Amino acid sequence: MTALILTAAVSVTAQDQRALEAAPLLAVLEAAKTGDLATFKNAYSRRIRDDAAQGDWARNLAEAQANLTRMFGDYRLADFAFAFAGGSERGRVTLSYKGQPQFDLAVIREDGNWKLDER
Repeated sequence: MTALILTAAVSVTAQDQRALEAAPLLAVLEAAKTGDLATFKNAYSRRIRDDAAQGDWARNLAEAQANLTRMFGDYRLADFAFAFAGGSERGRVTLSYKGQPQFDLAVIREDGNWKLDER
């Protein structure tokens, strides 16, 4: 198992080689900030996206927006850092806000891209 510290990129669209495993979490943070439903849903693995129990994705985005605002206020992507522990196909990304670890989420590689594999 390897560990790697990642710093948030200013934009998810930027190709930041340090943030490959954290890309889906950055996408969720940015999508919640901008209300981008397609980006929000695409950050998740096929298993999560195809799960009928996930229900209404617009509601899921609204819930994420409320939770992230409650936790971090009017956040900036630059305030986040990430640590990855895992292998070449799966692992966990820990999100830190202003230097304080907050939570970690499972990620997997799917079709060459990293995706969140839990909600």
